[in-house]
Amino acid sequence: MLHKTEGIVLNYIKYKDTSIISKIYTRHFGLQSYIVNGVRSQKAKFKIALFQPLTLLEMVVYYKKNANLNRLAELKCPHPQKSIALDIKKSSIAIFIGEMLYKLLKEETSEEALFSFLWHSIQELENQEKGFSNFHLQFLLKLARFLGFQPSSGADIFRQIGGPDDSLVAKEIEDLTYLINHDFQHSLSLSAKNRSHLLQVILKYYHYHIDALGEIRSIQVLKEVLG
Repeated sequence: MLHKTEGIVLNYIKYKDTSIISKIYTRHFGLQSYIVNGVRSQKAKFKIALFQPLTLLEMVVYYKKNANLNRLAELKCPHPQKSIALDIKKSSIAIFIGEMLYKLLKEETSEEALFSFLWHSIQELENQEKGFSNFHLQFLLKLARFLGFQPSSGADIFRQIGGPDDSLVAKEIEDLTYLINHDFQHSLSLSAKNRSHLLQVILKYYHYHIDALGEIRSIQVLKEVLG
């Protein structure tokens, strides 16, 4: 049966000579895997650019509950992402966020509030012209709310993960609290070293709450590009 839904691309892998399998988080059906035949050929119905991380899609899909793979009937991109595709810093952030969401989101679990948060956050990243180097930090801190472990402050994070005396991490606590309490429009001046350290703290916080999170492969590239 055909259904209309919106979707957020997380990633894709190559399948056979010209096809791919793409993981897409959908508004109505949660995380789904779609096989897209011939997308890597010259006569492709859908362009491969539509399956880059964090692309926002309007879709008509075939859906069968508990199916390992579903198919796409129609596809369009209502908000083409020019700056994410062209800016290496933004594209690195997008790849990192896509990997995190792939590990965090559950199959066939749809949550309207979470989907709306992701959709609008990605639009924020696309539209910001400057001051987005900390976007991934704020994103993870805000995402935690929808996963059930929203921190109330930087001190709250350190209390949970354990760490040195508060006096030794006062600046980190202050910066984390600022990022928690402000939206994406409010930038915070951080050195590459401090930004990298805060990311390590936030990821440790995520590992504390999610045992199966595992290794984040894109983190090294993200650190190098934003450094």
